[in-house]
Amino acid sequence: MKDSKGFLWFGTMYGLAKYEGSGYIVFKNDPDDPNSISFDDIISLHEDKNGNIWIGTWGGGLNKYDPFRGEFTRFMYQEDNPDGINDNIIWAICEDKNGNIWLGTESGGLNVYNPQTGKFTHYKSDESNPNSINSNTILSLFCDSNGYLWAGSNAGLSKFNYEGSSFKNFTNIPDDKNSISGGVVRVIYEDKDKNLWIGTASGLNKFDGTNFKKYYAGSNTESLSNNFIISVTEDSKGYLWIGTRKGLNRFNKTTEEFTRFFHKPGDPSTISGNVIYNIIEDKSGALWVNSYSRGIDKSVKTSPVNFYNIGNFPNGTGLSSQSNIISLTETKDGNLCIGTMSGLNFVDPADRKVEHINISDTPRDNIISALAIDTDGNIWIGSYNGLRLFNPSSGKFLKPGFKKLKETGLLSSHITAFLIDSLNVWVGTYSDGLFMLDRKNNSFSKFSFEGKHFNNYQANYILTLYKDTSGKIWVGSYGGLMLYDKNEKSFKSYTNNQNNKHSVSNNYIFSIFESSRNELWIGTSNGLNKLIPGSSSFEHFFEKDGLPNSVICAINEDNYGNLWISTNKGLSKFNYNQKSFTNYDITNGLGGNLFNPSVCVKGKNNSLAFGGNWGLTVFYPEEMSFSNYNPPVYISSVKKINTDGKISLITSFNEEIEINYSEKTIVVNFASLDYSNPSKNRFMYIMEGIDKEWVNAGNRNFATYTNLEPGIYTLKVKGTNSDGVFSSYTAGLSIIVIPPFWQTLWFQVSVVILVILIIFFLVRTNVKTKIKRAIEIQKIREEESAKTRRQAAIDFHDELGHKLTRISLLTEMIRKKLQNTFNDVDPFLKKISDNSHSLYEGTRDFIWSIEPGGDSLFDLMTRLKDFGDELFADTNIKFNLKGVNEQLQKFPLTIEWKRHVTLIFKEAMNNTLKYSDSKNATLSIEIKDKKELEIFLFDDGKGFEPERHYDGNGLKNMKTRAKKINGILDIDSRSNIGTKILF
Repeated sequence: MKDSKGFLWFGTMYGLAKYEGSGYIVFKNDPDDPNSISFDDIISLHEDKNGNIWIGTWGGGLNKYDPFRGEFTRFMYQEDNPDGINDNIIWAICEDKNGNIWLGTESGGLNVYNPQTGKFTHYKSDESNPNSINSNTILSLFCDSNGYLWAGSNAGLSKFNYEGSSFKNFTNIPDDKNSISGGVVRVIYEDKDKNLWIGTASGLNKFDGTNFKKYYAGSNTESLSNNFIISVTEDSKGYLWIGTRKGLNRFNKTTEEFTRFFHKPGDPSTISGNVIYNIIEDKSGALWVNSYSRGIDKSVKTSPVNFYNIGNFPNGTGLSSQSNIISLTETKDGNLCIGTMSGLNFVDPADRKVEHINISDTPRDNIISALAIDTDGNIWIGSYNGLRLFNPSSGKFLKPGFKKLKETGLLSSHITAFLIDSLNVWVGTYSDGLFMLDRKNNSFSKFSFEGKHFNNYQANYILTLYKDTSGKIWVGSYGGLMLYDKNEKSFKSYTNNQNNKHSVSNNYIFSIFESSRNELWIGTSNGLNKLIPGSSSFEHFFEKDGLPNSVICAINEDNYGNLWISTNKGLSKFNYNQKSFTNYDITNGLGGNLFNPSVCVKGKNNSLAFGGNWGLTVFYPEEMSFSNYNPPVYISSVKKINTDGKISLITSFNEEIEINYSEKTIVVNFASLDYSNPSKNRFMYIMEGIDKEWVNAGNRNFATYTNLEPGIYTLKVKGTNSDGVFSSYTAGLSIIVIPPFWQTLWFQVSVVILVILIIFFLVRTNVKTKIKRAIEIQKIREEESAKTRRQAAIDFHDELGHKLTRISLLTEMIRKKLQNTFNDVDPFLKKISDNSHSLYEGTRDFIWSIEPGGDSLFDLMTRLKDFGDELFADTNIKFNLKGVNEQLQKFPLTIEWKRHVTLIFKEAMNNTLKYSDSKNATLSIEIKDKKELEIFLFDDGKGFEPERHYDGNGLKNMKTRAKKINGILDIDSRSNIGTKILF
């Protein structure tokens, strides 16, 4: 079965297999896991509109696989459940337009599962009811484009009527040529033209709604191969494919001709078996055929490149000599001249005939290691045993007429390369360095390479020679790349420097080529290099960039500007614009994968030819045709490996997965659903947050990441089809790495809160301890202060109070004795007596202020009340007190407060008595917001002008005392209204 995404599912006797190009994921029954598949013998498959896979088994009932949860739900026959499935053998499954799942069973008739109710409805055959289904053995089901349900049984075909829940049955009537061909209906299929095809055990039928047109097997090879029809499908080209008990058939609906395909023993290109159970076409157009007990066959897509291979092949065609091609050139008339390990070969590209020439009887003469064509059409032949000239027109070898040629040693040297231009012939040797023939004076010059600049003589092993469009001579050797300076007659060397990542990637220079963009490309034994113009730096390309192999043997270019590169693992085409590689190997039609250095030529007919140890391949790039199939790209599975090495495989997810921080390694598998040649599918991926750029994975279909830090990452994957064309699809997966609990936000916040609480507790405890200590100290101090104050009060009272009393008494005694005698002295004595009394009263106030035990605001107001009551007694002024309550005891006062406030309001009350002529005087107290204290005395007397009386000592003293205790004294007095003194 092919699902909606393009994955292929195969039901086998040993489990359910999901194919994703690079391999299978197999689901098997696990007796210890109730969420595993119920039974391994799978006989039917169906995908519903929600993407669930329904699996029918032989004896294990029905299973629903949820690809998002990765779990199976089992439906099995239970005798005591009338709403359940009634048979455990499920031959066929389909979904109707209402989303109901229909099942064809072995003996339970039709079962219909309603996903909304979770219940099954059963339709069974009833001989007494002609509108019932014709049999209880249902072998095939199909829901057509009009919404009708068709069921095939061992007794014919049935069509279900939804309105009446009845069936219309079609059976074979021998005398009716328009009836169905047989009773056993194994397959029902609707093609793109909405024709219904019914495969029976007695032939193929096309039903037009009224009549059945029948197709039978016959002696004609263009008829069906067998009448027992098991499977039918239509491909993207409109052909019907019919599987029978004896062969596979392709049916042309236009000509109504059948083409037969059979298994042929010994021929691997034929189908594996002749009993064809299932046929499907994947999204790339490849046909998959399942034959009984022989596995699965897949049709092979024709290679987009028509490679013509020349070599010693089993069919006897090709080179008549040893096929290891080590040199190659093209003659003036367009024939290929091929040097092998056993002689010279000429190939006519028109008729592909091969002509072999033996150089001599000496084996070393026949190892042709270098070839070149001069302007006269002569072929320069270099072998393991010297230099020769050959005229292909005459077929004769020419005697070289070069001065001192013998002295050069070239007649017996191992020749590796030629370069012929209008002035010179350059000859590279193996270990003897480089020779230059000056064609004007017909003489040779030799260049030997010594010293570290030439890699210690390794540069004398010449591998390739090249002249670019500017006339520069380039030399490739085992000692690096060299550039000849004509003026200085010296060479500049380019060698690999491990400390310079921009140096040439390797010193073994196998090939040199200048592209049509005038860029110089260098093939080495480890990497493709591009010389950056105007510098000595190189850009590198390796397997990780998409090459099939990093051994770069030869380079050439087609007319589209694409580079073609031969390697040790096939050919590669480099698309310059896309900076991408498309690789070809023996699966694409190459004769072999292992190519040889510098063996390539571009023909006059625009063909490209590359040689290897197996022979030669020739192709025409302009004739290439590439698949335009745009395959879906999916993340197929994720493998998680924890610190203990335990592996967990996840095959089902939506667009994100969660992994634990302890799962140190994850391996993400992906698939490009082009199955025509899965090994050619290539991938690129990037993990946002980890990778700085896209990673070219080649044909590796997985990415591995280790030690991911907690966080959210996004993996994106791109893939190609089998021809290397990138799909427009990009697969994405969000990977959430769950941090350890100590790195989670809630834990960190909790720790911060805990630390704050601990600090708060410690600080609070410390503060409480300090406060307690301070209170204890304060208490001790207060006790000492109270003791001192009490003693001071006693001392003041005993010393000053008693003495003032004596002065007052003595004064009064003197006044009495002098009464009517010294009248002029009496006023002074009276003043002494009054001042003594006043001083005594002041002393009492002072003693009260310093005496402990009366330090609250309540005590202050009580003292002022007592003073007011005594002062205004026996007067015309009624004294009132407001706002005094027990709450005032909570407000302690200092000695200064007690003393100054007392004196302020005693002065104020005395003034009220003396000057106000009032009838009422009220002392009131109010506390605002527990922060502000207001004490005010107001009367209803005649009032006065404060500005005129401010110079008096009384008012000055009151304001001064208020200021000393940070208070404000406000006097509001109005004529005939009264006076209000506010503190």
